[in-house]
Amino acid sequence: MYTSGCCCVAAGAAQFKYKTCSLTALRLNCLLRKECKMKILLVDDEPHVTRAIQQLVNWDELSIDTVLTASSGHDALEQMELYVPEILMTDVVMPDMTGLDLIKTVHANYPHTKILMISGYSDFEYIHTAMLHGGMDYLLKPLTPGALTSAIRKARDAWEKEDSERSIKRHDKQTIQRISHLAIENLLEKYFYQENTTAVHTELTTLLPELSNASNCTLCVLDHRYCYQPAGTLAPNYVAIESSLRDILQRTGSGYLIHYSAKPSQSILFIYRQHDSILRALEKVIMEVNLHTQLSLHLGVCGPLPFPLCFRKAYDQAEAAFFYVLAGRTPQILVPWQEEMQKSPAPPSLNMASLFSCLLGGSEQGLRAAISQFCAENIRRDISLAELDALLTTMHVQFTEWYNGLQLRYNGCKLSAPDSLEWTEYADTRGLFSAEKFAGALYKNLEIVQGQLRRAPSDMRIQHVVQYLEDNYAEPFSQEECAARFCMNRDYLCHLFTKELGVSMINYLNEVRIRHAKELLADASISIKDIAHQVGFEDEKYFARQFKRQENVTAAEYRAHLVSRWAKQ
Repeated sequence: MYTSGCCCVAAGAAQFKYKTCSLTALRLNCLLRKECKMKILLVDDEPHVTRAIQQLVNWDELSIDTVLTASSGHDALEQMELYVPEILMTDVVMPDMTGLDLIKTVHANYPHTKILMISGYSDFEYIHTAMLHGGMDYLLKPLTPGALTSAIRKARDAWEKEDSERSIKRHDKQTIQRISHLAIENLLEKYFYQENTTAVHTELTTLLPELSNASNCTLCVLDHRYCYQPAGTLAPNYVAIESSLRDILQRTGSGYLIHYSAKPSQSILFIYRQHDSILRALEKVIMEVNLHTQLSLHLGVCGPLPFPLCFRKAYDQAEAAFFYVLAGRTPQILVPWQEEMQKSPAPPSLNMASLFSCLLGGSEQGLRAAISQFCAENIRRDISLAELDALLTTMHVQFTEWYNGLQLRYNGCKLSAPDSLEWTEYADTRGLFSAEKFAGALYKNLEIVQGQLRRAPSDMRIQHVVQYLEDNYAEPFSQEECAARFCMNRDYLCHLFTKELGVSMINYLNEVRIRHAKELLADASISIKDIAHQVGFEDEKYFARQFKRQENVTAAEYRAHLVSRWAKQ
C-alpha cells in the first residue's frame, strides 16, 4: 500500500500513516496541515479496486496528499460534504446508487470538483451521461498506472487552472468592492462638512442605490482614547476591532464604518437599515471583545434620525452619549443619547500659574504639591469623560502656549513637551479613571520638563527667572526665595541677572508690574490704589514713585491722557 506523505481514508474510518482516527479528527488534521495539497475521492463497491488504484498511482508526483475512499454512493456523498475533494473518481455500477446518479448530485452541489468515471463497460450512454454531468474522462477496466496517472493529472491541471481563474476573479471583485466601499465612506464623511448635502447625497445614491430608500440613520461613536483599560496592559488592536464591526455592517448590507478627519481617534458606525438587529449584533461583538481582553469598550448611540437631513445631528448626539458616562465607572456597552446629554461641558477655567512656576524654579516636592492642589481644584470623583476630555484639551492648549512663549521669548530655549496622557497611565487595575493615578502621571510628565529646565546653561536659567517674574509679578517677591527656588546663591543670581539683562531683578519686576498697571488703568472703574495692589505693590506710595520714574507722568495723569484720547476718537 502506498502511503508515503499521503493520507488514505476509507469509508467510515481513516488510515493516516497506519494510525486509525475519527473522520472529524482527520478532517481537522487536513485543515491544519500546512503541506496539505489536494484531495481525491475514490468510489467503488469493490474494496480491492480502490486499494489497487492507491497502489498504482504515485500521489506525491501528482501533488495529492489525501486519498479518500468510499464503497457506496451514499458514503461518497458523506465524504464529499466533509472534505470537498478536488477530484472524484467513481465506478459506474454500484448497488445503492449508480455512479451516474452520484456524479449528477456531485456536479449539482460541488460544481468545481473534477469527475473521472471508471467502468468495465464501454457503453455509449454511460459515457455520454458522464460527459453531460461534468465528467472529464471515462476509464475502462482493467486500469493501468499510465492511464490512471494521465487522467488524474488532467483533472488536477484543470482544477488548478480554474481555481487560479476563480482566485483572480475573487481578487478583482474584492478590489472593486474595497474601492467602492472606500468611495462610499469618503462621501459619507462629507456630511460632516457640508451644510447643503444634496450633491453629496446624489453622488452617494449613485454608488449605493439602496441608500435612496433610507429615510433614517443611526450613528454610533467609539473614541479610542477613552477605552476603559487597566494600567500596564498592551494597547488593543483597534484595526482588528474595527474590522469586526465593519464586517457586520457590510455583510448585512446595513451600514458603513467611517472616519471623521477632524476626530481621528474616533470610529463612527453609520447604520441605515435593520437598526435594532444591527445594534444587537454590534453589542454582541463588543461583548466578546470585552470578555477576551481587559477592555470595557462602549458605544455612544443616537438614532434613528431623518437621513440625510439629521446626519450631523445624529453624530453630535452619539458623541455626546459616548462622553456622558462617568470616567470612574464601567459603562454599559450601548449608551443611548438622552435629552440631558445635550449640553456639553464648558471648557474649564484653569489656573495653571503655580504649575508653571514650579516648573521654572520649584523643587520636586513643590511640584507635587502644586499638582495635588491643581487636581483637588479641577477633578471631581464623579467626573465624566466629557469633563475629563475638556480638562485634558485645555491643559494641552495652555501648556503648548507656555512652551511656545518660552521659545519665542528666549531664542535657544529648547523644551521637549511631554506626551499627552494616555488612559492606561491614569487608570486603576479595573481600567477605571483614578484621580490619584492621574496626579502621578501628570507629575511624571512634568518632572521631565522640570529636569530640562534645571539642566539649562546659566544664561538660559536667567531667562527662566525672567519668565518666572513675568508669570508671578502679582505675588509677593523676595530675592532670597527666588534664588532658593532656582537653587542659586542670591548674590550670584543678582549678579548674573544684571549682567544678562542690564537691569536688576527688582527694577525688572517693577517694570513688569507697571506694564500691567497701565493696562488696568484703562478701566476707570478700578481705583489706582486697587490697581497698585493687584499688580503686586504693597505700598501705594512706592507704586506712585515707580510709575512716575518709569513713565514720567503719574498714574492719574496717565489715566486722564487715556480718557482724553478716547474722547477725541
